[in-house]
Amino acid sequence: REVREEIGVPAQIQFIIGTTHFYRGPARPENELLGVFYACAIADPTAVTLSPEHAQMRWVPATDIPTFLPNPHWLRPVITRAEFIRRHLPEKLRLAFRQNEF
Repeated sequence: REVREEIGVPAQIQFIIGTTHFYRGPARPENELLGVFYACAIADPTAVTLSPEHAQMRWVPATDIPTFLPNPHWLRPVITRAEFIRRHLPEKLRLAFRQNEF
């Protein structure tokens, strides 16, 4: 849902990259957040239309991340993990994830 709101096209979840647990502010229950990172695919990248809150977008290969994102940046380990999983995920499991949405 969030992807569709941001870029105007649906994304298909490929696999879960990982989760994170943190507090936005003091460590109190009302500030507690659980994040889930998904690797997704878009059927037609040319169909992307940005929401008004974004001025531009571009596709960046994972190999360009060191020159694109500052170090440290919270997305670097997420992308590294996603690429590792993508390279090692058996095709049978990849297909099962596509057929049986989360």
